[in-house]
Amino acid sequence: MTTQTELFDFNPTQHTVSITPVVGRITQLTPPDWAQEPPAVPVDTSLAAADRISKLPKTKRDEAALLAWMKARGEQGATDNEIQDHFEWDGDYERPRRWKLVKNDLVYASRDRRKTKDNNRAIVWKAK
Repeated sequence: MTTQTELFDFNPTQHTVSITPVVGRITQLTPPDWAQEPPAVPVDTSLAAADRISKLPKTKRDEAALLAWMKARGEQGATDNEIQDHFEWDGDYERPRRWKLVKNDLVYASRDRRKTKDNNRAIVWKAK
């Protein structure tokens, strides 16, 4: 029986992941640059902001990015599904980031509701 560690082998020096499926064929993938750091635009204000948040752990950087995005959305706000789609996060990663912002009184649950992909009503979260 093949173990998971035998199926996946990450080589950090080559930035590749080798996947050996059960059928025996080896597929080599080059993942996206997970270590990519800000800034998006190398101007003095962006460099200063990037320097400030680059010292934060990834989850804190993601919380800062989520808050900035939520503020930019204004009154439109966003549902959990919209946040997950925008940031390409799964729900188990997104919800704790959003709850931290709610706990810190930076984001709140509005009275607005929007339909999800599954046609359910969802809370629209908004930045303060």
